[in-house]
Amino acid sequence: MADFDAAKLIILCLVIAVAQFVDAIAGGGGTVSAPAYLALGFPPHITLGTSKCSSTIASAVTVLRFGRRGLFEPRLALFGSAAGFIGSTIGARIALGISPRVLQIIMITLLPLIAFYLLTRKQTVPDAERVSMSRLSRPALIKGMVLAFGVGIYEGLLGPGTGTFLLLLFTGVLGLDVLTASGTAKMVNYAGTVAAFISFLAHGQVLLIYAIPTAICGMIGGYLGSGMALKNGERIVRPMMLVVVGLLFAKITYDFFMGA
Repeated sequence: MADFDAAKLIILCLVIAVAQFVDAIAGGGGTVSAPAYLALGFPPHITLGTSKCSSTIASAVTVLRFGRRGLFEPRLALFGSAAGFIGSTIGARIALGISPRVLQIIMITLLPLIAFYLLTRKQTVPDAERVSMSRLSRPALIKGMVLAFGVGIYEGLLGPGTGTFLLLLFTGVLGLDVLTASGTAKMVNYAGTVAAFISFLAHGQVLLIYAIPTAICGMIGGYLGSGMALKNGERIVRPMMLVVVGLLFAKITYDFFMGA
């Protein structure tokens, strides 16, 4: 995969822009981006490493926007990010120790299930009368760190849907309001993404020539998606996401069984 292919880069830029657009509205952008790399013939480890690099760059703006607005629980954001960073590093090391063929099987098995869950899950509706819990008790904080560590392992091993899982756990288990949980989840998720990116980069599993341009396109898609989200555009994006994921997985499955 050392040879550069301009056609693949163009396709990836378009797909990653859509993935970040989808992620900003409905979540689960990774279920679109990861299959795209695999469908274009990128090895599983390169797929994970390069997509983590793109996510690290593209998601920075979103994290900063939430941070500047103060939409996060301070201690959980700090200690949860540290726990997520450690967990993701462990998960990435596990992924790097798995053979490409086995990792490919894991990805084509789990990614459709994760995509299906994200597409069919019921949305959490914020309660306008609920008081924002800006500070957690010590037991709740410890519980949050354990959750962040566990989800971090998944982030390093695979990744798609991590932000959604954290949001559901922070609201359902810790009782945070949706906005606070969302901002905190983005920060914890970002720490895990950075950790995984560093691990894959250290083992030569990141193609920067693809990662950087796609990250720029991802930032554009995320910016547009954020605007659409304010107008409740999720109803439009979810069917589109289903079509994109379906087409990509059809291509991956064909290549896998035909030995391409």
